Amino acid sequence: MDLMERLNILKKSGTLSQKNYDNVMRVICYFREKRSLELTEENAAAFITHLCMALERIDKGEKTEPLDRKIYEEARFEPTFAEAESCCRDICEILPQISETEAEYISTHIGVLLENNKTEGGKKG
Repeated sequence: MDLMERLNILKKSGTLSQKNYDNVMRVICYFREKRSLELTEENAAAFITHLCMALERIDKGEKTEPLDRKIYEEARFEPTFAEAESCCRDICEILPQISETEAEYISTHIGVLLENNKTEGGKKG
């Protein structure tokens, strides 16, 4: 399965609305255009799936439990965290409905994505 297949399955099953599909595509384009990083199933499946579910929760008015403080604090010490937070701020400008709580999860996911990209020799997709 590739990332687009994942998104299409989520959309066809009704798990992801067309509006949020479009929003996720905007984030994928952001990474490609602004960060020169091609998101794939291998490097971004967890992040994109989380983003899809987060956007759907937001639309339904569901509350998100805060990220465990220990996990977030550990993530802040990772070498990619500053860049991950910068990406997250940009994404929150693209999608202003994202709450601070969701932004912490997203920053953590992006940190992993960036770290994995570096350990794979900086592959761009």
